[in-house]
Amino acid sequence: MHTFCVYHLKEGCMKTKLLRILLVWLGWLLVAVAPVWSAEPIFIGLSAPITGNYAEYGNNWKKAMDIAVERINQRGGIKGRPIQLVVEDSKSDPKDSAHCAKVRVRQPDCGRTR
Repeated sequence: MHTFCVYHLKEGCMKTKLLRILLVWLGWLLVAVAPVWSAEPIFIGLSAPITGNYAEYGNNWKKAMDIAVERINQRGGIKGRPIQLVVEDSKSDPKDSAHCAKVRVRQPDCGRTR
């Protein structure tokens, strides 16, 4: 009986061919539908000195990030998920910057994928 199964696999029995076709078709279906399942945005946090002594640098960072996010979203996002930028003003103060980071980390969806 064992030799019989090996023989059919070598010869390519109909059941094996159908199973392979089904698996390939199912794989393509999953790839095609995956972006629809994961349409929730990916949030990217930016703690930048929007105000204060270093506001010039912070505003330039924000503009650069906005351009990058716009370009990525125009191309379909990341694996079908759009990117959303969340900006926190650190006010050019290290204490405020640390506070911004703590607030982001405490949010339920920070750094987690579904």
